[in-house]
Amino acid sequence: MHQNTKKLLSENGKMFIHSPGYEATKERLESRWSSDTKIVHFMSPTALSTEFIYDLAKICCASILSDGSHQEEETIVAKEICKELNIDWDEFNAILTKALDLVQNSKYKDVYEYLRYSEFGKNTKNAMLLFEATLHIVLADGIMTDKEAKFLADVADILSITTDKVICRIAQFLRFENDVLVDLTIRE
Repeated sequence: MHQNTKKLLSENGKMFIHSPGYEATKERLESRWSSDTKIVHFMSPTALSTEFIYDLAKICCASILSDGSHQEEETIVAKEICKELNIDWDEFNAILTKALDLVQNSKYKDVYEYLRYSEFGKNTKNAMLLFEATLHIVLADGIMTDKEAKFLADVADILSITTDKVICRIAQFLRFENDVLVDLTIRE
């Protein structure tokens, strides 16, 4: 083991090993985020077109319905995303409401089928931004379930986002959202 490496134990006895570059990396990453705020933050640059706004509405709709129910927290997060991206909420909400009605009154077997049929993300230049919106809405209630984890993987697949980027982005989200619970059923 390197001479400057620190061994640390958490309150629960889990061991963490911090390499010499750990503190510098931690400082660099945390300088990009305000850890005391719950404001939605995005990592991707934005170039918003009408097509992007419709894709955002589709993914917000699918994210809201991915767990089978529409919760108030999800709408609040969608509104915060619009605020962060300078999108007029009233106009966006009208598009989102139409998408929700379409999916709820259709014969799509699930939201993945809806996204595929709607050609979601087909020509997007902001795949990561759409994935981040998905992540924020899916985790608006503070819980990630099996179904939601699969949904995130499906969205990444549709948007052609590599597994390494997905894992890093979810890990970063969980790092700064300390109250998120992961409720996955382990299958062998």
